[in-house]
Amino acid sequence: MKSFLSSNQQFLFLAILSVLLSVFLNKDDFQDKLVEPYDARGYYAYLPALLIYEDPSYEKVLEAEKNQFQGRDNQYYLFKSKKGRKYNKYFPGVSLMQAPFFITAMTISKLIGSEVNGYSFIFMLLTYIGALFYTILGLYFLYKVVMSYTNNKNLTVISIFIVFFGTQLFFYTIAKPTLSHNYSFFLFAFLFYVFQNYSKSHKAKSAVLIGVILGLIFLIRPTNILIALFLPFFLIKKETIISFFKFYFKLRNYHLLLTVISFLSIASILLFLSKWQTGEWLIWSYKGEVLDLTNPYFFSSLFSYRIGLFVHAPILIVCFSGWWLMYKKQNISALIWMTYFTITVYVVSSWWCWDYESEFGHRALAEHLVIFVFPLTHLLNFKKFKWITYSILLVGLLYLFMRFYQKQYRIFPQQKFTQFTYWKSMGDFDPSPEIKYYSLTHCAPIGGDERVVKKQYKNDELKLDEGAEFTKRLVYHFDKNLSQGRLFIKVNFDKKLLDFEDNWHDVLIVFDAINEITGERIYFASPIYEYYKEGLDGWHKTQIEHDLYAQFQRMQKVYVYIWNKSRKRIGIKDFEVTFYEIE
Repeated sequence: MKSFLSSNQQFLFLAILSVLLSVFLNKDDFQDKLVEPYDARGYYAYLPALLIYEDPSYEKVLEAEKNQFQGRDNQYYLFKSKKGRKYNKYFPGVSLMQAPFFITAMTISKLIGSEVNGYSFIFMLLTYIGALFYTILGLYFLYKVVMSYTNNKNLTVISIFIVFFGTQLFFYTIAKPTLSHNYSFFLFAFLFYVFQNYSKSHKAKSAVLIGVILGLIFLIRPTNILIALFLPFFLIKKETIISFFKFYFKLRNYHLLLTVISFLSIASILLFLSKWQTGEWLIWSYKGEVLDLTNPYFFSSLFSYRIGLFVHAPILIVCFSGWWLMYKKQNISALIWMTYFTITVYVVSSWWCWDYESEFGHRALAEHLVIFVFPLTHLLNFKKFKWITYSILLVGLLYLFMRFYQKQYRIFPQQKFTQFTYWKSMGDFDPSPEIKYYSLTHCAPIGGDERVVKKQYKNDELKLDEGAEFTKRLVYHFDKNLSQGRLFIKVNFDKKLLDFEDNWHDVLIVFDAINEITGERIYFASPIYEYYKEGLDGWHKTQIEHDLYAQFQRMQKVYVYIWNKSRKRIGIKDFEVTFYEIE
């Protein structure tokens, strides 16, 4: 196929398209989107705590967040050690990558006389520019790597376009720019590029750089260090692999030692941060969260309606079909590809929260999807059935765009489906102001001592006629403030809609927690449906599972009740609530 664009023009096309989509998707509520609660705010918090406030207690950071995100300043990243010192649960790799742009924002703020608080518009803008910069740079290095692999410009740009824009990799790098995935995507692509050059030149500085990159990858998401297993893929032949490792492991070359030292020098930052925060060199910051290799959700991670990789990005099935063609030409590389993919899915699916609270397909595998570019190049280079292949790929792209449209217009907030909601939502393009599909299932923390407080409320049937807004409040008293563990709640009940035209919008379950000593109060409300019209044809069993996070640790009393905001006629019965505290 004749190419009408040069290599630089092809890359420029991918870069401009990415920038335009990113700006379009993040233009509304710009500052709030960039440092959202949960992961992104935790990653970022290291920077103001260290570089502005020099405050390991994070008190000044929390104050700055409260001033900037008024009414939206809930934080889910700080916990307390057994000694009572606060620490950030998240690994610091993302903040290291953001640091150059954060320091630039500090400098600009000082020069123009703006407040240096870490959360002003200048800081958020530079954070966004940095995230986009790494995404574009990742595309650049991936283009270089695939071009070296195929020596075909058209094949390279088409394969990258399909894998990047046809999977959740697009969502987690472009639409969610301050999560960790765009940084990992860049580091993966950069690692491939450096390794390709090192395998040809054998320069010591490349061995050092490989260690630095692997150290950053580890500090962003430790399990991503598995990407090192993929590197021999680029050596193609058995003889080349043997020759390379003979050289690399020679003691007199010191290249292995250089890689290890540079890796440890970066990874050790974690130890110093832990000491700064807690006074201890190392603590396990993810309380109630473990990697259980004896209980992987391997097939669920690939094929479930909840977050299945191939279910939510079916275009990957087509890409995967090119593996056999790759095996016929490069059997060693194909086996390395399959080994890496299998081990990665196995390890990632062994995490306690195997769905990773994913919003759009499997979140934890997003950056790993770059490897699907390589079997796809073999498939696209296959002469037979070419138009059939491209037609199926087009359908896969359209499916992804359909789901992305639904996500953007909040037809569903999370793509964590059941079998029923997956098929029911297919082709639903009605941008209703109310969410139609919702996920009520969250992963429960694992490990440690478990404290249970259980209370059951039963009635033959609790009807809320017009004018009735609340059910009876269930009250849970704790003998003392909760310890520093994780609090998880399960609620089971039956429900029914008594009017055919009604739905479950504006019917919420409320958790209202109070500390009677300090007067502090935390209020949390959640929908009670997976499909907004369930329960029309009779009683519908409902289970809600939710992690209540760190704020509830300080509470003494929690009220639980149903809030019928629109005073609809509904039935609620057999209400059962269980609190679990995992220390």
